[in-house]
Amino acid sequence: MNIPLETIDVWEIDGELNASEFFQALPQLCIPSDRLVIGSYSPSDYVQEWLSARQVAVDRKNSRIPFSAECFDVNRREYPHGRAFAISPEVNQLAELSLMAKRKGGSTDKDLFFDHVLVYRPGEPLLPLLDYHDAFFGGALLLSGLFSDETAQSFSELMGARANRMRNPVLASWPK
Repeated sequence: MNIPLETIDVWEIDGELNASEFFQALPQLCIPSDRLVIGSYSPSDYVQEWLSARQVAVDRKNSRIPFSAECFDVNRREYPHGRAFAISPEVNQLAELSLMAKRKGGSTDKDLFFDHVLVYRPGEPLLPLLDYHDAFFGGALLLSGLFSDETAQSFSELMGARANRMRNPVLASWPK
């Protein structure tokens, strides 16, 4: 599951990242009307119920689809319960996600309950803000270049990491 960050530059967060601290730091980047999308191949029953109860609608009819969740369909045979959940990144929900990230058994096949995380701001134009494919399993945590240096550094420091501005690898790979 990915969302293209459509800025020339992006912030890459470097360091040993902790899932619980990640959710605690998200209020630095998000407002309650944003969408936090959590993708999980094998969520436990508890996690499925918790995320489903807080899920918000994603308007796929009146706006371009902000992310691709086809990875769950492609892997349906191996991971029959895989799916993406879109929720509002409200402070109390982020605090609960932080606690869930500390617990064991959030997934049927590993400790963490999610595989991919992204954040976007709905509207016209839609603003992709964060893309974390293979979260905490070797993937790169990227933030939109729209964030100021102060915001990117503050977010990363809450996790004991550092934000580095770099050329967007997706846009850099396009032919000139």
